[in-house]
Amino acid sequence: MSGSVRIPGAVSPRVLFVSSEAFPLAKTGGLGDVCSALPATLGRLGADVRLMIPAYPQALDAALNKRVVAEFHDLVGEGGCRLIAGTMPDSGLPVLLFDAPRLFGRAGGLYQDGDGQDWRDNHRRFAIFCHAAAQVAAGEIAGWQPDVVHANDWHTGLLPALLREVGPQAPRSVFTIHNLAFQGNFPLQVFADLGLPPEAGTPEGIEFYGQLSFMKSGIRYAD
Repeated sequence: MSGSVRIPGAVSPRVLFVSSEAFPLAKTGGLGDVCSALPATLGRLGADVRLMIPAYPQALDAALNKRVVAEFHDLVGEGGCRLIAGTMPDSGLPVLLFDAPRLFGRAGGLYQDGDGQDWRDNHRRFAIFCHAAAQVAAGEIAGWQPDVVHANDWHTGLLPALLREVGPQAPRSVFTIHNLAFQGNFPLQVFADLGLPPEAGTPEGIEFYGQLSFMKSGIRYAD
């Protein structure tokens, strides 16, 4: 990026920054602001940063220089998904858009329908998003592997757990809580939709007072 500040002799870390929103592609609050400004700043300081968010319709419209770099034929039973590389329209930061039209190509809000009700399959939507991010983090697609994965808020809480399944080559993970009031808690009955190993559904995993908690997953499994 232009304007980068690099320390002579320093190794540039590769960082995958994963979020459910980032301004100006998608935003409902402060999460979108931080997940735009922080990775852009890390890039200016010399890190090799990729930002990854879902390909909401407005995100696809706003991102620049878009091209398909990978296709997912089966993500926990979800097909017809793609990974689209592009750049942010304000900072020029590289962005990866997870294009799953059945999950994210909807009219309404990022997390709610037009009546203000949470999408009934939010657990599934963001679990699949985390699975796609885990494949990027494992270096299986996009021709690039990060040293660190930075997951943000409950929507990406399953990602650190999935990275534990990658093996010794998995990057380290960081999990940031932006708003503890929203924890991504869902009924135990939906565990089979998440694509996690059975042991993750226990109190030692992501079970939380009779529910499943994406937030607890991030806290429990991040490095």
